[in-house]
Amino acid sequence: MKKKVLITSSILYLIIGIYFFVKFNFGNSFTSSIISKKLESEWDSSENIGRINNSNEKITFRKIDIIVLLNGKKIGDVNSTNPLIIDLNNDNIIVKNGIFFKSCNANFTKYIHQSFKSNTDLTSIKTDINGKINYSVNYEIKGNKSYKETKEIITNLIMQDIYKNAKSSIKFGIPEIKSNKYRTEKEKKMNNKNLIKL
Repeated sequence: MKKKVLITSSILYLIIGIYFFVKFNFGNSFTSSIISKKLESEWDSSENIGRINNSNEKITFRKIDIIVLLNGKKIGDVNSTNPLIIDLNNDNIIVKNGIFFKSCNANFTKYIHQSFKSNTDLTSIKTDINGKINYSVNYEIKGNKSYKETKEIITNLIMQDIYKNAKSSIKFGIPEIKSNKYRTEKEKKMNNKNLIKL
């Protein structure tokens, strides 16, 4: 019995010693390393344009704003009113807690489908965007960081990966209607001012 207690105490002291060794050597600093990472994505879009009475309203294209969601956080074009949303909350991204380091092994395929609409009285446009993201990564965080801090660090790393990849991979824009009627009325007001001056 005494031998068992002695062994248990020795293991406990060893763990405490290791903890203080790590704390003394690393302090509050941390180092991160990527053991492996693979990220690929495919994107395409299709538009359905409807016109009434052969309307001649011009169509322009705007860049696609993107927001990535995970664990209650969002990054990207957060001030956008109509962004493409990539929600990673249901993709089995788990951070593991360990004595010497904390890690995250993520491996998933994410499918995205989102529709955008632009309408006037004479023209309507519906744009469907489809995407496929293949992502696998093994992150490690070493140092005296709490599990909460580590989870936030790894979450940010993954979200930044997805956001940057989508921004660089999506080459097309979203069509929007530029109304000729508005432009004509504006031109008329300018002409009236010029006539008054003459």
